[in-house]
Amino acid sequence: MFKCIQCGDCCNPAKSRWGISKTGILARACILFTDKDVKRAAAFLGLNADEFKEKYEVDSSHFIDVTHSPCPFLTEENKCSIHKAKPDLCRNWPKNGATDEQIKDCKGYSKE
Repeated sequence: MFKCIQCGDCCNPAKSRWGISKTGILARACILFTDKDVKRAAAFLGLNADEFKEKYEVDSSHFIDVTHSPCPFLTEENKCSIHKAKPDLCRNWPKNGATDEQIKDCKGYSKE
């Protein structure tokens, strides 16, 4: 059973071991922002879609790279600053996108 405890590991793969591949190399980690996600988050922040993409460096493939730094919306308290407007990937985590290893290591999963 999953219940998010807001540890921030999934939002900060460089700090957690989730970003490390089995070879010990830091794997590229990205957050997908679909057009719908961009519009929702941009409106929440009072920006238009182009301003949002530029400010948060959304690349042409609709990703924000979080390989070497945490998600730009993760606060020091491990809270999502755009929680009500967060992208679908994050909304549905870990139901989509999580590997078996990440699920096993996730602090939000009951070990029972």
